[in-house]
Amino acid sequence: MKDGIANDQPSAMDDEIDLSHLARTIWRGRGVIIATVLASVLLVSAYAIFDQYRKSSVKFVQSFVSLSGIVDQQYPNGSSFSPSDLVSEEVLSEVITSLDLQGVSADALRRAVTVQFGHPDTNQIRMEWQATIQAAVDQNASAAELTEINTRYSDRLARLNTTSVSIQVNFALLNLDSGAAIIIAEAIPAAWQKVFVEVYSFTAPPELIPVSGLSPPRDLSTTRSLLEAQQFLVAVKQIATVASDDPRLSSLRAKGGINTAELQFQIERFNSFYLNPLLSGSVQSDDSFAAVRLQQLRRERSRIASLQDATNARIDQLASLRGRGASDSGFMPNGGERNSTMLSLDNSGLASVIDLAQQAQLNQYVILLFERTWELTEQLAEVDFQIAQLTSESYSGLDVTDEAEVAFANLSQQIEALFSRLMDEEIQGIGVLYATQVPPQVYSNWEQTSQRFSLLFALAIVLGVMLGSATVLIRGSIARSTQ
Repeated sequence: MKDGIANDQPSAMDDEIDLSHLARTIWRGRGVIIATVLASVLLVSAYAIFDQYRKSSVKFVQSFVSLSGIVDQQYPNGSSFSPSDLVSEEVLSEVITSLDLQGVSADALRRAVTVQFGHPDTNQIRMEWQATIQAAVDQNASAAELTEINTRYSDRLARLNTTSVSIQVNFALLNLDSGAAIIIAEAIPAAWQKVFVEVYSFTAPPELIPVSGLSPPRDLSTTRSLLEAQQFLVAVKQIATVASDDPRLSSLRAKGGINTAELQFQIERFNSFYLNPLLSGSVQSDDSFAAVRLQQLRRERSRIASLQDATNARIDQLASLRGRGASDSGFMPNGGERNSTMLSLDNSGLASVIDLAQQAQLNQYVILLFERTWELTEQLAEVDFQIAQLTSESYSGLDVTDEAEVAFANLSQQIEALFSRLMDEEIQGIGVLYATQVPPQVYSNWEQTSQRFSLLFALAIVLGVMLGSATVLIRGSIARSTQ
């Protein structure tokens, strides 16, 4: 039995790992490990150099532009902003036209230009972020503190990156030199400013944007032209009413022209003396344009009446609620206030303050409802008047068509001059949409790939050590098995 145990002991010892022997084996094979590491580093270096040489022709110009006119990624008129706006077809076509880039198409320029959110200080902030994390780890900071640091820096980078964009122009793709690429990088934001401000009016407030789509009829000789003139003046009057609520815009006056208040008066005067008589005397009941317009007006009247009924229902509901609240608490039958409404520092006083605040909000809401009812009543009266013009019998009065056309042409010129003045004022008030942060500079891929090369170099050393150690151990195991 003892002999059996003695025979089993050598096999168990053979299964154990002798760390000292393993270390001696690796040390004896250090030459192989060093050679493997050097080979790995040489292979990775050769690959990196070849890859860099292959991309060495990719050189570009980069600039950073701050978005001074963009707030929360929105234009002044509320439209959403995207970096792709700077490489839209209209902007790139403007760049090609302004620089006279013969032989360069908008598609080719779009492939060579990259615009994305970015800020020149992001790398510095990332380094500061990394240093702060390392200092916190050295001081044994808690997980909550590390999370707070990460959240703070990530939010800071997110806010910073949305305030500016980077513009890259790959001039190798365009077969141009760096000087031409710098000019293109400078022209892109200028073209974006011109297109989105002067053409699209993205800096104008939303209430003034419909101005660009208004077009008055050329004459007033047909039913269609009269109806078009009526719709034109209704839209102009609505826009002028909105603009007159802004003290800065209401005081503006076109050169040799009128302001918004005078414009509204001129429209009312023209309607009373010219347009309404012409509509009452010229519109025929069987006219197709009049029939279509009458159908539209009746649908509009139904919509306004529904809104008015809903608003009146809210007012009645609030009035009944307030009446029940007043009867439940607030006043004594003899006219004196109850003690529960007296302000004090106890819980009842706090409840009274909250109740007064709620009552103030409720009163403000009721006032808004009454104002809305008045506006809907005015709109309903205007629609009813237009319906009456199309359905009432025509009368045989004086023909004032010629005189009306002259007056309408003069009024249209005053409208165009005043609205152009309003738009110019809004554009000047906003200023430019951008400001240059970093002028265009020439870069190459070497600056962009240096960090990648460092990572590859470190990975090559680790893989070389692992591969060399494995080779030494396998060779030692084979040598032991053959002995």
